[in-house]
Amino acid sequence: MLSSSQDGNRPQKWAVLIGINYYIPGKARWPVRARHLSGCVNDVEVVEAYLIKHQNVDRQRIRKLTASRSPISSSNRPLEPEHEWPTYANMKLAIERVTADANPDDIVYIHYSGHGGRALTLIPNVKSGNPNLVGRPGIDEVLIPTDINQGGRYLRDIELAYLLKKMVTKGLHVTVVIDSCHSGGMGRNNPEESQSTRSIQGTGPDGVDWASHPTDVSDIPQAELESTGKIGIWSSNSTRGLPPQGWVMLSACQPHEKAAEGMLTIDGIGPKPFGYLTYGLYSSLLKAPRNLAYSALFRRAQEMMRGPGRQTPVIMGNIHRQMFLDSATETTYSIPVLHLDTSRLHLQAGRAHGVCEGDIFGIYSWDTSHIDISSPQLATAKVDVVQSINAEAILQSNNGEKVTQGSHAVLLRRALRRVTLHLKIMLCSNTTDTGKSKLERLNQLDLSNINLTTDIVIENTRQENAQGSGINFQYNVTVNRGGEYLLHESDDLSKTTLPPSDSPESLLKLLNHLGLYDHYRALQGPHSTKIDFDFEPPPSSSFRYTPHRNVIEIVDGTTFILNFLNKTTNFLYISVFYFSASRGIFRVYPPSQIGDYEEVDWGHQRELDIRPEFPTAAMGQEFIVETLKIFVTTKPTSFRVLENVLDLNPKLNASEQTLSRRNNQQQQLHDTLQTYDTPQNRDRAVPELSDSSQSAMLRSSRGKITEPRPMHLENVRGGTGEGWQTKNIIVHIYPRAADLQWSNKSKHHKGF
Repeated sequence: MLSSSQDGNRPQKWAVLIGINYYIPGKARWPVRARHLSGCVNDVEVVEAYLIKHQNVDRQRIRKLTASRSPISSSNRPLEPEHEWPTYANMKLAIERVTADANPDDIVYIHYSGHGGRALTLIPNVKSGNPNLVGRPGIDEVLIPTDINQGGRYLRDIELAYLLKKMVTKGLHVTVVIDSCHSGGMGRNNPEESQSTRSIQGTGPDGVDWASHPTDVSDIPQAELESTGKIGIWSSNSTRGLPPQGWVMLSACQPHEKAAEGMLTIDGIGPKPFGYLTYGLYSSLLKAPRNLAYSALFRRAQEMMRGPGRQTPVIMGNIHRQMFLDSATETTYSIPVLHLDTSRLHLQAGRAHGVCEGDIFGIYSWDTSHIDISSPQLATAKVDVVQSINAEAILQSNNGEKVTQGSHAVLLRRALRRVTLHLKIMLCSNTTDTGKSKLERLNQLDLSNINLTTDIVIENTRQENAQGSGINFQYNVTVNRGGEYLLHESDDLSKTTLPPSDSPESLLKLLNHLGLYDHYRALQGPHSTKIDFDFEPPPSSSFRYTPHRNVIEIVDGTTFILNFLNKTTNFLYISVFYFSASRGIFRVYPPSQIGDYEEVDWGHQRELDIRPEFPTAAMGQEFIVETLKIFVTTKPTSFRVLENVLDLNPKLNASEQTLSRRNNQQQQLHDTLQTYDTPQNRDRAVPELSDSSQSAMLRSSRGKITEPRPMHLENVRGGTGEGWQTKNIIVHIYPRAADLQWSNKSKHHKGF
């Protein structure tokens, strides 16, 4: 046994590598049968070589299980000795031994290449399936061992989740890469060949092995499986209950897609068969700096896979962690460059992200996890074509030849100022001479020479004649006794929830921030009546929903349930953002460790438990107004760029590390782009997901659905059917002391 303690306290690196080309012939699970693959052992060999050569991993700390085809055509066994075969028992044992041998803070890498699929669940009490679809019990997502045709056991998501949880609980830093299919078809396929040559045969049209076999048992106690069983290791409800900082998982495709392998070259090896996820990751790793975050590496790999593989990989967990290290790095949320056509860029953002023709973007290298004032800019690009969730731009300057797939695009200048803020200078009776001077300085600014994304109209007026101007002022501005500018959202100049500004320039940057916040909040999709959602109010008088106003009124700390039901015939992708009263934008669903969006199959429902909180800084106000914004798209779409609009008054609570990291990161980014200053932290409250929502959020619908109907979304050029919708739900949050008697307890339905 080799333990990391032999090398002192320095964290050690461990690996479990599994590659299955050869599936032993048999008919034990007939008609389900796994056919041979070509690139899985190649995947494992290139990963092993990289770990030894570039990560200095000791060979004795690598557990490798492979099944290669024998050169003897009549052989019905893998080429390797039996103790190295990737059977259920050997795969489980390899993971357990690494868990036992490794010490806290050690780094563990697990790589699986082979067939993946879905099978009838072992825990029907937990995975009840979708009651909307008659005869559809729950399923497990599975890894398929080399002896499955002879009656071998699947390694199931609930088992892998249990093993992973033991690693994380011990304090290990775990990375899992799964280069296989896991739904919609249980094979790993070559897109250039017939599916019949590369996919598992004999399942139903949904790709699920619904049969029950005597070998369908687990070595893990049933109680442990059920306690872990709300985890589907490849789906977005995966790894709930695991500390997000302890693990990262990358899988090859969306649940309904197929993972592919093709003739590729990695590090001069090839062309030979490799899995596309392995190809994308390791081709990128060989060119990446050592401190690169998983998020940047994943995005580069994703773009390399986009064309040939026709699959959408997924990343979950602590995406800010550095590759093969135990530390995290700051990460800038930006728009990815999809690909290049000579002097044109294709960007992974469009109307749904607020992109407009004429916008100017700065382009930064793909291997830059964090963009700040020192980050070298490769080029600038001007948008000239905008689609629903994509855009095209023309390269304008600098090192355009260095721009590659996965490069960062960061907004520098907007062609259109979408939001106009009317600003009223309030010269009050108690304004000091210094204050009068500062107000006059603000009034004399030439705004045409200042780079802003928001139109700002300033009018100089005294408080006594503020009426009758005919202008709807969003903000009043005064100067306090310390000589700082204050913004007020009403004529009550004794109150403000916005931070002070020490100069006209910083005040304008703050206004720019407010304009960007309002711009994102005002985004509207082309259609608004095709997705159903409803509310389940709490059994109390602390909740009320007014449909015609689309307003929720709720008392601090009260939990309500927001249900989404996909009534289309398409897969849909959902993200929910929270626009705080202190002008920050946060994603509340899906949770950050799960990914950028939640995939919802037709006929399925998602439930989100929400518990708004009234911030202590707002005590004295009757209520505060905040917004839940729901994005729905027909293709996987990230809206992380919205999270660059930081809260002006963040509360350092359970999200302290994330908010602190983002505050530091965004201060530097905004210094670079000259957008706005990040003010001093202040108290605020972020709405929480209740503990019960960790399981409830992803339950299937309890009721019946109507006949599925097509979704009418905006079509883009070429009839691709890409589309998006969005819906705002206004939330009025009252303090707990509020004396409210609402009797509206019924379930309210609303479509969008």
